[in-house]
Amino acid sequence: MNDPIQPLKITLILLIVSEGFWLLSRLLSVVGLEIYSLLPSALYNLIGMLSNVLMIVLFVLLIRLIGRLQLKP
Repeated sequence: MNDPIQPLKITLILLIVSEGFWLLSRLLSVVGLEIYSLLPSALYNLIGMLSNVLMIVLFVLLIRLIGRLQLKP
């Protein structure tokens, strides 16, 4: 039986990194430095899509884990 926790850990770490990027971007915009002006727009959009995909993957993994926990006696 494969371990459902390891992919969940990896997804959570990647999601924390992605959300950290967005937090840093917003914090820097408060002081007047816009990250999206430093990065190509395609890369900035790719990071945004990665964040959305990671969130969806996290939810799918959590649903699978809940299903496995409900099958336990």
